[in-house]
Amino acid sequence: MFKFLKYCSILLVIWSCAGTSSGTKNIKSNYTVNVGVATLDDIQKIYTKVFTKYLYQLEREEEFGSRLYVETQWKDRKPFEDEKAAGVVAVRSRIILQTRPRIKSGVSYNLHQVQFIAENLVKYHLDENWHPAPLTKMCRDYFKKIANDFKLDLTSIVREY
Repeated sequence: MFKFLKYCSILLVIWSCAGTSSGTKNIKSNYTVNVGVATLDDIQKIYTKVFTKYLYQLEREEEFGSRLYVETQWKDRKPFEDEKAAGVVAVRSRIILQTRPRIKSGVSYNLHQVQFIAENLVKYHLDENWHPAPLTKMCRDYFKKIANDFKLDLTSIVREY
């Protein structure tokens, strides 16, 4: 009988630990990737071009010393087929660019590492609230395509020294 109670108490501890960790699980509703290195002037030219191509509107741009933060407005879009299959009825996305200094070589030429972050929120049937949800393959591919446009433009830009 003592062994039985001992095993039950061990199982109870394991289940309670598993239950608490699953509640704090991090949902991967963002797509984050480093897209390259450029000057702040180059970054501003490129994000204007790419945002226009994908119909994202600029919400804010802030410079914090030698860092740049760029955020688009939330853009409503149609759910992809695999999102619909998961019960999603509405989707909105936005893009954030964050930079940090990489190399300082001279007074006027500062290179910055550019991080691309795409955020995604969804609505489910009979639910009025927006929720973060794991990115589906089609959604991830969509964000990857946009990020690759940033990468291509950042690597092909002609820099003047």
